Amino acid sequence: MDPRYKSPTAAVVDDDASADFRDLTTFTTTLTWLLRAGAALAVVGLWSSASQLEMLSRDFTQAEGAANVQRVVAVAGGTVLLRVVTFIVFGRWIVLAHRNLDALGAHYLEFRPGWAVGWFFIPIANLWKPFQAMRSLWRHSHSVHRAEIQSDTWVLPAWWTLWLVFLFMGNVSQTVSRNANGVDDYRAITQAALAGGIVDVVLCIVASILVSRTWRAQAAQRENPERYEPPKGFADAAV
Repeated sequence: MDPRYKSPTAAVVDDDASADFRDLTTFTTTLTWLLRAGAALAVVGLWSSASQLEMLSRDFTQAEGAANVQRVVAVAGGTVLLRVVTFIVFGRWIVLAHRNLDALGAHYLEFRPGWAVGWFFIPIANLWKPFQAMRSLWRHSHSVHRAEIQSDTWVLPAWWTLWLVFLFMGNVSQTVSRNANGVDDYRAITQAALAGGIVDVVLCIVASILVSRTWRAQAAQRENPERYEPPKGFADAAV
């Protein structure tokens, strides 16, 4: 008998779905370390801002001012570069993690992989849609068959709240900087930078926890697929 033959009553196995699942271990590790590096660089930024605030609180020489400017520019440049790279990698990770949900057997997902990232760029909607997409990713990563009853983690609201605060403080800082005139204004800007740096440190740490836990849940579910069947009478009871 042809070894390729299968009985008509044999279970259908979707080999393509198996092939679509992507191991994100290396990708997740890279993103996690980028976020940790971001936290470390934010700490450096806190030190730089504290040094500037100390200098602005007293009389300083022209040489001290020039050295301060060079340090601030160097730290800011490194921070922006690392942040851009991290955003790109994070966006790609979100897309790949959402694609894995299909391979795990998820159906009728509200957010497609591309839009899970695309909502970040839609004004007004980007205040809540990306959070909803990440919450869907979290729940389905833990159980594609019981996503609706999965409990949320503290990491999700913490990550999103910190992200919104970070954006708000950044916008305020830019507005104040454009109108800065005098030492008092620069002192206020530096104080705002210190507060924003603290938020940045915590945000990077929380984001790294969210990413690593989400991937670990996907990998565990892939290793031990769940076969959930609602208890008898569950549907009637729900009605």
